Amino acid sequence: MERLLGDGRMTLLDLGLHRRVRVWLDEVDLPMFEEAGRERRQFETHAPEASPPGTVTLEAILPRGGMTNYGALGATFTPNADSSLLVVEVGHSGEFGLGPRFDSTLAVPPEKPVLGLPENLVSAVFAGVNEQLILGPDPGPGMLLFNRAAHGVIGSSPIMFTLLARAVVRLLSERPTDPSGLSSSLLEALG
Repeated sequence: MERLLGDGRMTLLDLGLHRRVRVWLDEVDLPMFEEAGRERRQFETHAPEASPPGTVTLEAILPRGGMTNYGALGATFTPNADSSLLVVEVGHSGEFGLGPRFDSTLAVPPEKPVLGLPENLVSAVFAGVNEQLILGPDPGPGMLLFNRAAHGVIGSSPIMFTLLARAVVRLLSERPTDPSGLSSSLLEALG
């Protein structure tokens, strides 16, 4: 199912095995959260040239074992042809479970999503970026700012945000435009 939103689009994908993902390309339905802080790291990039600027936001549920993982994560990429580094900044909202309620159509009760990325999940986002840079493709030199997120008080975990970060970076790098390309990229990044 695809819904057009202005110049961007939101696509709802069923990846099978009860895995569902909402994808926003260059338009966002997930509001920015109030940041309590921001961490910054630099990574070597292996891309021959930078991807075009863009924004990708994902919201996903991924069953693992007897639990359903939930999370939402978004980032904006701005290329920088004068650099060989990818500078990554990850904003965080402070403590786990705190933040304004986020009304999600994906989250399965009793999950209660809230806006924000807890500080204890920031390292998981950096790990996902690093994994995708190793696996490729990567968006090339520039600035990658993660400043949109939601987490569940029950089903959010470091592995979920590592996978989401991998998927966001992959989509910013590949820029698939059709649902089958999106599904293929997400299946590789999310497992």
